[in-house]
Amino acid sequence: METFTVKMEIGSLSGGEFVAVNALVNTGSSLAALPASLLRRLGVTEERRRRFELANGDVVEYPVGPARVRLAGQDGIIQVVFAPEDFAPRVGAVTLSSLCLQPDPVEQRLIPYLPRVCNHPQHIPTP
Repeated sequence: METFTVKMEIGSLSGGEFVAVNALVNTGSSLAALPASLLRRLGVTEERRRRFELANGDVVEYPVGPARVRLAGQDGIIQVVFAPEDFAPRVGAVTLSSLCLQPDPVEQRLIPYLPRVCNHPQHIPTP
């Protein structure tokens, strides 16, 4: 699994400032994670607590909440993890997918992709 860093801007849903951070692109992670103190300073609010499995197999529980993000020319609302202070900011696979971005590990950048919607008659729900 290749990893690299990108500039990510993060802000609260209520508006206000965005803060730029260098975030590790890591498709082995699910969500974006940033130090809890940074998220609280920006006004990002915790919605609930969630359990996560760490790379070493330990299971931990962290708060999560919605935040605005700008990343590789895309913007949106994502779920962020309120991580411990020594946790390096990171962008995970679900975050990338929600912004229609995919990693290019050779060029060490994120590239947009066109999402697909299935329109085959067998897949369209009937009333």
